[in-house]
Amino acid sequence: MPERPGRRKRTNKINDMIPDDDDSDGSLTNRSLTESDDNESLTEDDDEASEVSGDDDRGLSKDEVPIEQFTAPDFDDYNYESDLRNLDTNIDFNDSWILLWIFKYQARFRLSDITIDKLIKFFKIVLLDADKRRFERFPTSSYLAKKLLKIVKQEKTYAVCPDCNTLYKVSEILTQNQNVEFRCTHVEFPNHPKHSKRQACRAKLTNKVPIVKGFARKPKMLFPVPSLKTQIISMYQRPGFVELLQKWTNQVNIANLYTDIYDGEVWKTFPSSLDNPDTRFFTNETADSNLGIMINLDWFQLFNSSAYSSGVIYGVICNLPCDIRFKRENMLYLGLLPGLEKVKLHKINHYLSPIVDELLEFWDGVDLPSTDLHPTAAIDAIK
Repeated sequence: MPERPGRRKRTNKINDMIPDDDDSDGSLTNRSLTESDDNESLTEDDDEASEVSGDDDRGLSKDEVPIEQFTAPDFDDYNYESDLRNLDTNIDFNDSWILLWIFKYQARFRLSDITIDKLIKFFKIVLLDADKRRFERFPTSSYLAKKLLKIVKQEKTYAVCPDCNTLYKVSEILTQNQNVEFRCTHVEFPNHPKHSKRQACRAKLTNKVPIVKGFARKPKMLFPVPSLKTQIISMYQRPGFVELLQKWTNQVNIANLYTDIYDGEVWKTFPSSLDNPDTRFFTNETADSNLGIMINLDWFQLFNSSAYSSGVIYGVICNLPCDIRFKRENMLYLGLLPGLEKVKLHKINHYLSPIVDELLEFWDGVDLPSTDLHPTAAIDAIK
C-alpha cells in the first residue's frame, strides 16, 4: 500500500485570534463577536495605526511572509456510510412505488427539487380525487415523501463568511440566544507586523428570519460539499465502468506526440510513494483502481437581468477515455460556490480545503461495497 502523504496540520482557528493585550472587552469570547464590538474595533484600529506606523515597513524574509490559514472545520460526527443507505421500500405505505417512480423520474431527467415538489403536490390532488381513502397518507411535498421513504442524504454544509470566505460549521454559528449575533473570528494574517492586519474579520454571518414566534437566525451563505465517496462508488456500480477505466492501457504511444494526459510525464512518472520515487501510481495493473482526478472551476451567470455569478467546482476522472470524460454522468460534483460575485483568486483555497481533505482520505484506499457486479464485499479499493 503506498504511503499516505502527511495530512495538513490543522490549526486552531479560535486560539490567539486577537492578542490578549488588545482584548479590552471582557465579554468577548473565542467564538462569538457581538454587534457591540463594532465601534470598539474602529477605535482600536485608529489608535494602533499611529503607534505602529514607524515600524510597519520593517523587512520580512521569505520564510516570514504572512500565510493565510485555509483549513476547513472538522466534521467529527460525519458518517460517510450513512450516505450509502438505499431507499427503504419496506415501509407501511402500500403505494410507495409511486414516490419511487417520481424520484427515478427526477434522476433520469435531472429535474430540480422544486419541480418534483410541485409534481408530488399535483399527484396528491389527482390521487385524492380518484380514491380519497386509499391515498389519504400520500405526502404533500418532496420533503415528506423522502421522510416517508426514509431517504437519508448526508452532505457537509458549511456556513460561509461573506467577506473573507472562511468556512464554519453551521451548528457553531447558530447559538441558543437568538439576540447574540455570531461574527467571523478569522484573522487573515495573524503574524502580520501591522496591527490592522491582525484583526478579526468580524463580518456578520447570519440574518434574522421572521417566524411565527419572533425570529430565527439563518446563515447568510452556505457551501454544500457532497460526498465524493458516494459519487465514485455509484459510478463503479454501473455496468462497463471498470472496463472504461482500463481502456487507456491499450493506447499506442508515439514518440513526441501528445494526444492526451497519458502521454505526459506526470502520468508516466507520478510515484505511488513519496519515499520511493521509482514506484508508479498509474500502471496497467491498477488502471481501474488508482484514479487520477482533475479538479476544475467554472463560473456562470444564472440570470440575464442581474449580475449574479455562481461557480461550480467539479472533477473528472482522467482514467476514462477523453471522449466520455466530460460527459455529465461521469463528472464529480464537488461544490457550488455561493454568489453574488466571483470569489477572489486567493480565497478559493477556503472552498478547496474540505475537498482536499476528502481526497486525502482516498489515499489509503476506499473499499467498494457488495454489489451484483462485485458479489464479494470490499474486494476492490479505490485510490
